[in-house]
This record gives sequence, structure tokens and C-alpha cells, in this order.
Amino acid sequence: MELEFAICLENAEQGDAEAQRELGCLYRMGLGVNQDEAQAVEWYEKAATAGNTKAQFYLGRLYEEGLGITKDEALAMQWYLKAAQGSQSLAEVLKTNTTLTSIILQFN
Repeated sequence: MELEFAICLENAEQGDAEAQRELGCLYRMGLGVNQDEAQAVEWYEKAATAGNTKAQFYLGRLYEEGLGITKDEALAMQWYLKAAQGSQSLAEVLKTNTTLTSIILQFN
């Protein structure tokens, strides 16, 4: 696991968005490194900003739940919508996000 972390860190530092997302996962779950939700947020944010839809989705979850970052449902919704506009399906986003679902249903 330490080797996977070292390779992932090297790739993430070179700007690889998928490696940045993976590094966020490793920090969030404490795999090969001490669990650190703030570091997870930092790496998810880099990957999400680079257009990684899975990272956008995960970042939305962290904002919604307030894990490693101040809870902010408006920012959570922004990241969920970016994920939905990318390759992350809107159905998957809505299935896991009751806040976003209830807001959308209010407009229908």
C-alpha cells in the first residue's frame, strides 16, 4: 500500500487528475497513510477543478456532510451538478443526495 501511495502522490503532484482523486480517496479512508479528511478535500478539489467528475461528486459529498471542510449545501449542490453535467449520471447523484433531490422536486 505504501508503494501505491508513493506512486499516486508523485502522479498527483504532476497534475494527474485521476491520481489526485485517488489520493483523496486514500486520505479519506486512511489507506497507506493516516486518515486526513482535510487532505482528502484538498486533493479532491484539485481533481474536481481539473474536471474529474468522480472527484466532483466526492467533493459534493464532503461539502454536504461537512467532512474535512465546513458544511455548505450550496457548494455541495454546485459540485453535484458539475458531476451530473460530466460523465457522472444525474440519477446516481440524485440517488445519494436527498438535499439535491428535494430541491429539484420543488421546481417540478
